[in-house]
Amino acid sequence: MNTKKESRTGRIIFCVIIALCMVGAMLLLNKQVQGSLVTKSLLPTLDATPIYEDIDKNDGLQVSYTAESSMRISAIDVLLIGTDEATEEDELTVTVSADEDTYTTEPVKVADIMPGEWYSISLDAMLNEGTTYDITVVSDCDKLRFMSVSGYEPGISIGYEVVVSDHVSLGDIFYYSRALVMLAGVTLILLVLFGKKRLLQAIEKVKITDWIAGFGNEVFLIILFVTLCLKIYVTAYVDGVYITADSDGYLREAMNLVSGNGFAYDGLAGYDSWFANWPIVYPAMIAFIMLVSGLNAYLSSKIVAFICIGLIFICLYIRYRKKSWIYALAFTNIGFLQMAYNTWSEIPFVLFLMIFAFALADICERKDAKISKYILLGISALLVFLTRYFGIFVWFVMGGYIVLMCGQLIGEARKDGVKIKEYITKNGYMSIKRPLRLTVTAGCSGIVALGYLVMNKIKNGNPTGVSRGTWWDDYQTLTNDLVHSLVTEIFNVFSLQVPEFVERMPEYLQLWCVLAVIIAIIIYVVKHCKRNSSASVLFVLATAYYLIFICVRYRSSMDTFYYRFFAPATVLLVLGIIDTALNGRWEQKIADKSMVRYVAAAITALLIASSITSIAKVSENNNHPYYDVITANWDGIYEKLPKKSVLIWGDLDYRSTWYRPDVINGELFMDDTVDAIKERYAPSEHVLMRRSDAQIVVSEAEYDNSLRDLIQNAIDCSQETDKYVILY
Repeated sequence: MNTKKESRTGRIIFCVIIALCMVGAMLLLNKQVQGSLVTKSLLPTLDATPIYEDIDKNDGLQVSYTAESSMRISAIDVLLIGTDEATEEDELTVTVSADEDTYTTEPVKVADIMPGEWYSISLDAMLNEGTTYDITVVSDCDKLRFMSVSGYEPGISIGYEVVVSDHVSLGDIFYYSRALVMLAGVTLILLVLFGKKRLLQAIEKVKITDWIAGFGNEVFLIILFVTLCLKIYVTAYVDGVYITADSDGYLREAMNLVSGNGFAYDGLAGYDSWFANWPIVYPAMIAFIMLVSGLNAYLSSKIVAFICIGLIFICLYIRYRKKSWIYALAFTNIGFLQMAYNTWSEIPFVLFLMIFAFALADICERKDAKISKYILLGISALLVFLTRYFGIFVWFVMGGYIVLMCGQLIGEARKDGVKIKEYITKNGYMSIKRPLRLTVTAGCSGIVALGYLVMNKIKNGNPTGVSRGTWWDDYQTLTNDLVHSLVTEIFNVFSLQVPEFVERMPEYLQLWCVLAVIIAIIIYVVKHCKRNSSASVLFVLATAYYLIFICVRYRSSMDTFYYRFFAPATVLLVLGIIDTALNGRWEQKIADKSMVRYVAAAITALLIASSITSIAKVSENNNHPYYDVITANWDGIYEKLPKKSVLIWGDLDYRSTWYRPDVINGELFMDDTVDAIKERYAPSEHVLMRRSDAQIVVSEAEYDNSLRDLIQNAIDCSQETDKYVILY
């Protein structure tokens, strides 16, 4: 009896000690940190229709602001949407003054201010309620451009960092520290009072593990889907705009499709240009979302990425059911996410490639596969090709499997000791059904793909829009880039950036590392991958992609090797490795779910934290996403260009030509005449030049006199402040 009382007393004393430690920790967290501030951003909402305020060199821009309440500010926030080639010496200062109170920021380098992003300039100032302050911005840069904001003082894209409190505690600096202390203290007290065994029994009564076993897979897929979509939206819309030359082509064609111009990607400009440089499916998907949602082309491209990722997860769920959450982790690959940030066709390409792989796997696994599987295989093969021309490699894969199946048929005939013809006669149609159907599928879909290329050849002059022969290449540099890109793929799989010490390794050492990984994968596949399984098809498809693409790249000049080219194959390879692991010798170990639960719980917690961060970012920046800022800059440029115009020697942002597809870039040659220009650009209503270029042409005697007279007249009819002159 005394022993029980002593034990109970000991536990109570221990709990009191824990409680006192909690109180001490809370007091420590409440300790104020000298010199720290809590601030909030007071930023304007950008106008839907942007207006601009320019500051010319050494001309101060002055606006006013009346403080609605007394407040202390710690910084002035500025958002510039344009700088004209700021030098390292160009500086900017902001002065806030009223009566005798004058506060001036330290000069900041204009080159350090990123256009389209808010930039904080330190300024410790006290603003009094009801007082009107003059805000003066001075810069020695040639020109700076702010956005004008109606209904807001000071009326331009300037904001403040308002000091909420200068009494900052350790608990405020270390987020959630108070909650963690409370949670840890309560948990320890419960463990002391009831013990680990009784506590776990109480938790198990909640049946949370049964719920996770029943719905955890589906919930995980949904959480991962939401996380990826938020990540793409925040990175590629709120915080940045990812548009390359290829992206511009896709978006331009989508705009023309929506306008009813079909394959004519310059149709809105009045030209009968045939869209052949890229296949049509991806622009068509963007155009469909634009028509359904009414969203702009760029955001519609992100919606296409969301839908494709959702369909990928649905395909994984249909095929792998309760294990699908593990396969879905393959799509946290950094390379895959980078492709999703950019407006590229690789995301739907991966979706169609995965459907092709699963359909082919079903045919390989079962000799009596339904005819619907062959139809799905043929359709997915066409979609792969019509998303990226390189998708033609899937017919090489189908051809390889046809040969393999025929070889198996010959082997079975030899085993029976008969000739192949006798074997087929003996076993009937069933013996040749699979290779025959696969041949018909490959042949029919291949004829359609070939017809598409012939159509391009007739309309454009090249089957794929441009000549894709070897233009130039430094093969040593190309090989080094190949090694670097394969090293990057290894780290991308684990969502890691390539460490600096690896990047600095000599190319031959990096090559040996890549070869070691390749050999390890080959040994693993040979030992553990089952023949004619879905994993084997994924491996074959990935290997064929890698090898054929490397060969094509060495015979055709295009971008050098980088993640964009290899990420689709890497995703398939990882899916194959996971499939082999989950259905091989690790299957029983993974069936013991204790470790898997902890891994899944940790990953889920990270995904939820990432989603919360993304939501907070959207909430914080929803008033001024980077897309709005960059398009506001384009609006300012394009407002000076009339509809259906040609800009000779255009200097437009290459990312923006889809934004006004009625405007095209033009050329001017030494032997051109006025009639030649009018004939070449007959569909356009106006021809323009930069004023500086026009003055150069007029001064060059080599140009035709009538053309020089036309340009000189255009210069005379324009204002000196006009950047562009209209020739006609």
